[in-house]
Amino acid sequence: ATAALASGAKFVAVDLGPGADAKAAASAWAAVQTAAPALPALFATGDLAKGKSLVLAGVPEALAKALPAGDWLKAALAPLGGKGGGKPVLAQGQGGAPDRVGVALAAAAAFAEGRLAA
Repeated sequence: ATAALASGAKFVAVDLGPGADAKAAASAWAAVQTAAPALPALFATGDLAKGKSLVLAGVPEALAKALPAGDWLKAALAPLGGKGGGKPVLAQGQGGAPDRVGVALAAAAAFAEGRLAA
């Protein structure tokens, strides 16, 4: 997170690796909030054995109007055929297609770039 901020990144979208769970995603978000509290972050993971994927989006309060976590989450879940929800600062959801987590991260990145441009 600190390296992303230092490089000028406006957000991060990270694959947590196969089999990570909601607790791991929440821990990753907590770590980002500590290291770089102004940085929005989206985490995704897929479990091929279970045929499921998980996405968590966290957005600092100051950016929640420009990049609501729920909208960012929906952009990431679309390629996974998933559903989810939450609040403007934190949202979580699940889908299928764990082999498409990379596509979901790319969709999330494109969405965030569009919302945070300028």
